[in-house]
Amino acid sequence: MRNTLKALLFVGLCTTPVISQAQNYYIGVGVGQSRLSGVDSACDTIARAASRDGLRSHCDTDDTATSLSLFGGYEVNEYFAVEGGYTDYGDTAINSRLTGVSGNGSLTGDYSVKGIYLAGVGKYPIGDRFAFFIKAGAFSGSIKSDVSLMLNGKVVATSNDDDDGTEFMYGAGIDFIFNENSSLRLGFDRINTDEALDNAYLGFIGHF
Repeated sequence: MRNTLKALLFVGLCTTPVISQAQNYYIGVGVGQSRLSGVDSACDTIARAASRDGLRSHCDTDDTATSLSLFGGYEVNEYFAVEGGYTDYGDTAINSRLTGVSGNGSLTGDYSVKGIYLAGVGKYPIGDRFAFFIKAGAFSGSIKSDVSLMLNGKVVATSNDDDDGTEFMYGAGIDFIFNENSSLRLGFDRINTDEALDNAYLGFIGHF
């Protein structure tokens, strides 16, 4: 009996830190709405360029898109975590109709952003069910653009760019804790590019 108790105590001492550590990991999925602010300003650029060629521009934009994300992290303690993830911010679009004495045309463009990030997350528990958080880190990704200019029914110019880079990102939000194994997150992130990319999302998180 004594040997059995010693064996159980030994197993317990060895496994308890492992179990405790395992509960510090989490993984989540999120869906939200992103907004690329530069899409709106592109209409002004198109209008200035069109006017130099004697054309008028009637520009419409769709600067919002559905975002999808997968993320995970390790909670060092209840106040700090290290988190990484992948986000597809969806597609935004520009559609500009061109009219003038030389004829009619259109300029259309599609833009998509996706990439990975690594961030530190500071948390502040509010009771047993809520935790406010802020995060800051680096986003590494690419923005792809496909632009086409058509005049009098003919494509006269196209542009396909793929620009990679790393930018500072930050965010904030609140976690609603169901139990020790699951929580719900409402968050907001911003990538601090020349033309800010914002993302508001709702995520489900599993802890293990």
